[in-house]
Amino acid sequence: DMFQYRNDRIAVQNHSWGSNTSAQLDAMVLEKEAIKRAIEEGRDGKGVVIIRGAGNYRALGRSAADDGYSNDPRVLTVGAVGRDGRVKSFSNMGACVLCAGLIDKGIYSTDRMGALGWNRDFSHDDPEVGSYHLIEYLGNSYALPQIAGLVALILSVNPDLTYRDVQQVFIHASRHFDFADPFLQSSAAGYLFTHNTGYGVPDAAAAVRLAKRWTNVRPLVEKSYKQAFVAQLPDDGLQLQVFANGKENSFVASPSDGLVPDDPIEALPLVDVGRATGPLEVDLTGKAALIERGDTFFSEKTRHAADAGAAFAIIYNDRGGDERYIMGGMDFSPIPAVFLSQNDGVSVRELVKLADDDPPKAGLSLESSDAVVIVPDELLCEQIGVRVNMTHPVRGDIRLTIQSPAGTRSILQANVLDVTAWRSDWTFWSNHFFYEQAKGKWTVAVSDLVKNFTGALSSVELTVRGTNVTDADSDGLDDNWELEYFESLLETALGDPDKDGESNAREQALRTNPARFNGSFDLRYHRLANGDLRLSWPSWRGFVFRVQSADHVLGPWNGEAAVESGKFQTEWDAKPGAAGVRFYRVQSELKP
Repeated sequence: DMFQYRNDRIAVQNHSWGSNTSAQLDAMVLEKEAIKRAIEEGRDGKGVVIIRGAGNYRALGRSAADDGYSNDPRVLTVGAVGRDGRVKSFSNMGACVLCAGLIDKGIYSTDRMGALGWNRDFSHDDPEVGSYHLIEYLGNSYALPQIAGLVALILSVNPDLTYRDVQQVFIHASRHFDFADPFLQSSAAGYLFTHNTGYGVPDAAAAVRLAKRWTNVRPLVEKSYKQAFVAQLPDDGLQLQVFANGKENSFVASPSDGLVPDDPIEALPLVDVGRATGPLEVDLTGKAALIERGDTFFSEKTRHAADAGAAFAIIYNDRGGDERYIMGGMDFSPIPAVFLSQNDGVSVRELVKLADDDPPKAGLSLESSDAVVIVPDELLCEQIGVRVNMTHPVRGDIRLTIQSPAGTRSILQANVLDVTAWRSDWTFWSNHFFYEQAKGKWTVAVSDLVKNFTGALSSVELTVRGTNVTDADSDGLDDNWELEYFESLLETALGDPDKDGESNAREQALRTNPARFNGSFDLRYHRLANGDLRLSWPSWRGFVFRVQSADHVLGPWNGEAAVESGKFQTEWDAKPGAAGVRFYRVQSELKP
């Protein structure tokens, strides 16, 4: 009943509950029907906006994609970030995560008065003393209500928004703060996405402004494409190749729970750096680091190698003979790292030691079964669903990714601690491909990263949710839209002819003029933990920014720095000046 209760009156449902099991949990039949009614019939057909949590069991290897309530393309799935913008250590990852709410050490909230509340303090002088309570708990349950409240706010200014409109308002009103997230990448449509926090943390003011002028999206089109694919899955597929003294030596490796080389990494000079327990003196730029386990965390060793410039790290066991396993605590390591057994690690170390004047080189590759699904229809993507028909006794051994025709790769499953068999009836959903063209060749890669058990594939099914579009050149831009603004089909989705920092794909989605500069300059001031100040603002391609300061708002202004446009946003850091008030401004100049 809760999913369909008063769907004519209730616009937003907040579901601060979820699964805590490692096995995949689907909604029951009656619940599925109730959710369908809420989406299709609620709010006079516009759909109840359902808010779901990503889950609180990241440390146990859980994924939002394994909860059938959160892994639903019709809901808004929310993760959690701390005050530094980094995903919280409990918040599950998943390609179905759309955005994230903010939470820190506690939540300061309203409370019932007097003996009815948690805070029973009382003061004659200040009647507000007992009106609030600090909830000292963590979890996505406390991030979700922020998003639910924001949904209610934007529906108050534009009640005609459908649930799909709300999803897309949040995509455009969200931004990232953790640019060191190794999974943060730009899609082929120019949108930053990570399976930690989706499209980022929504800005309430931006969401309201956008909702006021939002034009309803086109009708939804959903199509499925099934491809027979019979293949035996390669077992223990992560491979290290070492080239020394004219010979190639292959070793089987285990991954970390961080970056995994889905694409081969070419052979690079290999350097033995010992245990790497501290900063390294050697320059590893364009090289691979060989590291022995022991004395400090895997993540620390990898960070030291990355700080020295290494492209990837090879860590080998210091005990156990042939024993190896997946390295944990590596989900924020900036470079890929693999783990070798003690015996293999010693062999690699000897190859490095005995090499002649030509130092050995090392490369990485991942053996997988790659199923290709051809989509013949011109559709502008929203969500993509993938179902793999396969037999395998241990689901947790499997890594599953999908790559779009334009090259965007989404991780659907990785490093889940589930020892039950693979479920061929499960569809993994991804929010990673919004506004990309669906037509073309999609590649579903299935790999097995643990030894002992093997599997066999029989078919793959791809489901596209999106809208019809006329796009003869498959660039993600509607041909009629291109002709209206550019009188040709020569523009690209990532193009920015007006240099306002908004890609053509984004301007198309927002219904703005791609030939007229309409970027907003939002200057933000931050006080960093070390006391330094930081100014940040949107990046505009083709511009240089001049930072100036003065003792008075009217000047005179002194030049502080000329700052090039950043990759994600533009920043300038400085030590605070002498005591007193200091004013700062930033001027943008178009490069010649």
